[in-house]
Amino acid sequence: MYNVVFQLLDGTLISDVSEIFDILESYKPIPSLQRANAADLVAVIQRDLVPSFDRLFQCASQNEQMDARSKFNAAINFVSSSLINSTGPFLLGSAVTEADVLVAPILRQLPLLAYFRDATFRINDTFAAYIQTMEAQHFVQQVVLQLDQLKAIYVSTLPKQGPLSLVRLQHVAIRHHLDRSTSQATTILHGSSQAQTLAKSLQQRLTHLLSLLRAHGAFEDEVLFPEFERVMFGSTRGTRDEYERKLLKLESFEQSVQQLVGSVAMGQLKKPAKSDEFRGFVESLRNLGNSEKFHMAGEEADLLTLISGPGEAAIVHNIYFNLKPVNEELLPFILEALSPADRAQYIHNIFVALGKSHSAEWIGFKSLISRSLTSNDLVDLSFRFPAFNDIGA
Repeated sequence: MYNVVFQLLDGTLISDVSEIFDILESYKPIPSLQRANAADLVAVIQRDLVPSFDRLFQCASQNEQMDARSKFNAAINFVSSSLINSTGPFLLGSAVTEADVLVAPILRQLPLLAYFRDATFRINDTFAAYIQTMEAQHFVQQVVLQLDQLKAIYVSTLPKQGPLSLVRLQHVAIRHHLDRSTSQATTILHGSSQAQTLAKSLQQRLTHLLSLLRAHGAFEDEVLFPEFERVMFGSTRGTRDEYERKLLKLESFEQSVQQLVGSVAMGQLKKPAKSDEFRGFVESLRNLGNSEKFHMAGEEADLLTLISGPGEAAIVHNIYFNLKPVNEELLPFILEALSPADRAQYIHNIFVALGKSHSAEWIGFKSLISRSLTSNDLVDLSFRFPAFNDIGA
């Protein structure tokens, strides 16, 4: 993602940064790009900022991305602190130095971290002004590609997560809707003047969420658990027991949704803030959220890693057909909760899992996607996942 290449007049290509700066200094020693006081800052850029930036782009693994994100954030904060101590407008004062040249390509690509990797970073006003100053520099405009050009390149070159990331992305959607449901229920409990309207939205969300939890649990039981057991006998013993208990809890919880949330939605329970039953329901919702998040975290950390690898597409193929009867209801609900980048990954996983042998199935699934997304979201998906536009694919 970050490659500095210098071409000499004889066609020789040089990628060693120190050698490039030595050559530039020999051609034009004044003003010098190299400063004696730049050593620490240049070291952080080369040792920490650039490698962590590359890992954020190049590593599809969520764990590696989290580690790279932490290191990148620390490095960008160090660079930002140099500006605070500088007379400006550049990192080390009034003139461009090698530190500015090294960081320029990363500054240009910061928006792409958010676009492709959902990685955002807080930037203070001083650093924002520095980015604008660097963008206006002739050498940046002439050498560093524009964002649209970089996007087009990265769409086809960035590594994707494995097909089994579909399970993790469903977890993302479940967490999102659990948090939104808890937030809505808590707002009602605190005496919102919009309680009836909120309750209607909450009832609809929880109805879909309970369907998703059941469907997700069913493909875990019927598809994933046998795979886990095949690799490690006994690995799902406790998880299977938990699944059986969860089904009973969901049935009881669904009755509470219909009775309590439904009564608020219909205007029958006019003061839910004073209702002990509704307070108990909100507490049950929080407990459900905590237990589901604990279960999903354990599955991601301990079980999914057992079956990651070459056989993922076949497993997701079975998951897809297990979910097919509820796709019409649940796919829009899942996609609504995902970021554009995660949405494209989720759909890519289905595309890979179905393969050429199920082209008719894929065409039908594409039709469902088209009905599930807004026109703007479809345009975005088509750019991120060009195969979506292929006729017959």
